[in-house]
Amino acid sequence: GKKVRTPYEDFIATIRQLQIKPPKSGTDAVRSLQWIAQDVGQPPLGWHAPNGYVDVAAYWASTSATLGKWNMHMNLAAQWWPKELHYKYLPTFVPSPMPRTYGGLMTGLAKALNVPALNGTQVAALCTFVEHHPHDALSSSDAAVGWRLPYLIALILDSAKQAVR
Repeated sequence: GKKVRTPYEDFIATIRQLQIKPPKSGTDAVRSLQWIAQDVGQPPLGWHAPNGYVDVAAYWASTSATLGKWNMHMNLAAQWWPKELHYKYLPTFVPSPMPRTYGGLMTGLAKALNVPALNGTQVAALCTFVEHHPHDALSSSDAAVGWRLPYLIALILDSAKQAVR
């Protein structure tokens, strides 16, 4: 807990975890990524002091920094903007074969996103979000693997363990 990811580190990690790729041509998408970095409070080359951005947890562990990260996670997980980027098809983050339970889905999504293993409380909270219990049976037609999948992915990226480096 002495170190947390800076907004920029979290932003870059999110792009990697979601396997987002730039377009084959043009610079509009890259410029859009600069806007996102600005929105989370840490644009590249934005600190004018000779020592660079502050590298202590207290500086980045504010309410506004947290909210900025959450918004960025949701925006990229839902593939809302920038549209010019190449996003991985979200259902491919669902483990194959599909888990039998909601708890298995949450654990599998965390593994697919390469985040630290979720604890029981986190799994239960994610299951509550989709109005199920960890042991409830999961089917391929459930909202958790459909329209609610981007929200689950964003929530997993929001986890406290994810923010620590």
